[in-house]
Amino acid sequence: MCDAHARLRFLELEPIERRGGTRSALGGPLWEAVEAFVGQLDPGARVAPLCTAGFTDSHWMRVAFGTVAYGFYPSRFDPETAARLIHSADERVPVDDVALGVEYLRFMARAVCG
Repeated sequence: MCDAHARLRFLELEPIERRGGTRSALGGPLWEAVEAFVGQLDPGARVAPLCTAGFTDSHWMRVAFGTVAYGFYPSRFDPETAARLIHSADERVPVDDVALGVEYLRFMARAVCG
């Protein structure tokens, strides 16, 4: 056995919070509005659910208000670069993505609220 293996220690983990995350069902006015925005932005594109690691306050909104929440925000930023920059000392968002986000929020307000 090498030194590295001899120094390994095994830990027993005990969960202290037994609640998992929540998710919103697909379909309904909000989902349809997301699909409409994406279709307008990129004809022929499809919206697909995706699970990512991380934390969002969406869980608390769903529980407190019994509402639907999706972690969708449009971006044309290169995904590889974005992944390297998230929560880094050089974290940033391109100005064009901020403008696209404002366009998205306006579209969603009109689509969902009338």
